[in-house]
Amino acid sequence: MKGMIVRSTTWNGKALRIGTPDGCSVCVEFFGGLGATWNPGAYSPAAHKSMSWGGGELKVGDEVELELAELDEADVAPPIETSRDGEPPPIAIDDPNVWMHKLYDYMRYKKILEDEGVIEKE
Repeated sequence: MKGMIVRSTTWNGKALRIGTPDGCSVCVEFFGGLGATWNPGAYSPAAHKSMSWGGGELKVGDEVELELAELDEADVAPPIETSRDGEPPPIAIDDPNVWMHKLYDYMRYKKILEDEGVIEKE
């Protein structure tokens, strides 16, 4: 099956072979002044399941290297997190970074709604 060999300085150079018969992806998100995160993951439509192989916070100078590869299922690292459709992903609810991202999103959406006149400015 097709997959990826992922190496990252955030993993101290450790390499993981990730993939599923349905495919896989790597997501990188930037949050304005709050920084960035990355996550290698996959979705299995047959099992209705999302999978993640970790990832984490990215800082200036961090590197993530992807190599596309043909992998045997036996070579693929098991996912660290999984969730079924309709279930929330297993995240740390009390993680301050999660709350900072939620606050940032709230302030951004609030400003858009105020600028559009949907809600009154405070």
